[in-house]
Amino acid sequence: MPLLALLALLLGAPWIAAAQSACPTTAANLPDGPALRCSCAAGATGPIWGDGAYTIDSNICVAARHSGMIRPQGGVVAVELLVPAQGFPSRTRHGVASQEFAGRSPAFQFVGEPVVAEPRRPGGVQECSRSMASDGSRGELHRCMCSARAVAGRGTSDDIVGGTDAYSNDSNTCRAALHAGVIGRQGGVVTVREQGFIQRLRGSTRNGVTSETVEEVRETFRFVVDRGVQACPATLIAYARAGDHLNCTCSAEAMARTGGVWGSGPYTSDSLICRAARHAGVLPPSGGQVRVVSTGAQPSWQGSARHGVQSANWPEYPAGFRFEAVR
Repeated sequence: MPLLALLALLLGAPWIAAAQSACPTTAANLPDGPALRCSCAAGATGPIWGDGAYTIDSNICVAARHSGMIRPQGGVVAVELLVPAQGFPSRTRHGVASQEFAGRSPAFQFVGEPVVAEPRRPGGVQECSRSMASDGSRGELHRCMCSARAVAGRGTSDDIVGGTDAYSNDSNTCRAALHAGVIGRQGGVVTVREQGFIQRLRGSTRNGVTSETVEEVRETFRFVVDRGVQACPATLIAYARAGDHLNCTCSAEAMARTGGVWGSGPYTSDSLICRAARHAGVLPPSGGQVRVVSTGAQPSWQGSARHGVQSANWPEYPAGFRFEAVR
C-alpha cells in the first residue's frame, strides 16, 4: 500500500474530506438516485427545519452538525432525498437549534451512523421539542428535558405561551414549564400530559413569563408535578378530564384573593380553587390542604352565599370541580 494512503487511513487525513465536492447549500437541486457524498467545511450557517429528516430547503451542513454526522470542524456526509413528509419538529441537538415546520415538504436525511454521540440527559430523558404540536410522541404522559438555553428562549415568536396551568399545544414547552413553576431558569426534567379541547385558556404573568389568552383550543397539555404536595393552581382549567384529581395546598394569601366563583359545589373549572374551598367550607381563612376532583359538564351552575363568599350563577359550562376529603 502506498505510504500516503496508509497515513490517510491511520490519521483520518483531512485532505480526504477536502477531495470530496463541497455540499450544496440545500437539497433543492439534489438529483434522484444514490446518496450524494459531499464535504462540509467548518462554520456553516443557515436555517434548518426538522430533526433527522429535514425540509429540502434546510442548510445541509448545519443539518449534518445538528444530526451529529459531522463535528464542528466539518467532514464528509452522505445525503439522500426522501418522499415529501408532513410536519417537521424543532429540537436542539449538538448545540444546534432547528425550527418547526408544520406543513408538507420534500425532505432529506443522512445515510450512515452519527460520529458525535448525543449528550447524556438525566435518566436518559431526551430534550423537549419546542412545542407539543411538534413532538413525535403522542403518549398520554411524556417526559423530557428542558435545558437552561431552551428555558431562556430565543426572544422571538417561538417563545409564545398560551394559557395558564393548561397550555395550547403550540406553546413553547420549556417556557410554559417556567411559567407553570415546575422548573426554574436552570431547566430540568418535566412530565407532560396531553389532553383535549378547552374552551378558553386565560393568559397571565408568572415567573417572568407572560402567556396569552387563547380561545377554543383543540389540543392542550399540562405539567404533572412529581414532587410533594404543591400549591394549588388558580383554577382547575388544566384538568380537563372528569375524574382527574389534585392534592394541593391553599395559602392564607390565596384564600384572601378576590375573583370569580361560579356554582355551589361543584364549581366551574375556571372558578378560583382556594376561594371556592372557603365557600364550600372545606378550609378556614388560614388555608390548608385540599383534594380537588374534576367533574363534567352541567346545564347550569347555581350561585349562593356561604362562609362569607358569594358565588355566582352561570349557564351551561363544559367542566367543573368538587372537593373531597384529603387522602
